[in-house]
Amino acid sequence: MSLRDPAALEGWFFRILARRAANHRRWSAVRTRFARSFVPEPSPAPNPPEPALRARIAAAMDQLSEAQREVFVLVYLEGFTLDQTAEMLGKAPGTVRTHLHRALGTLRSELAEVMAELD
Repeated sequence: MSLRDPAALEGWFFRILARRAANHRRWSAVRTRFARSFVPEPSPAPNPPEPALRARIAAAMDQLSEAQREVFVLVYLEGFTLDQTAEMLGKAPGTVRTHLHRALGTLRSELAEVMAELD
């Protein structure tokens, strides 16, 4: 048995991976909220700059919609092209470009203070 289009396998695989990651993120948030309702949080200790920066980036990423986050991660963190990302997610390339544009706008506005501090 041979695969007709090996490139289709990669798209299929990453589509499954993206859905599993979204499911994991959703259920992780549910588990965290559930645990917080029963376990008191310890008082926060002073954080060094690097964890604080990571927390701000994570908070900015949380402002993105699921679709925007998926596209941003696949293009900028995983290095896929817009066309590959569109194929993996089963969306039109124009839709992927729109999600990416909106994600970048949101991240720029959310992290403007961080960028000003780094300059």
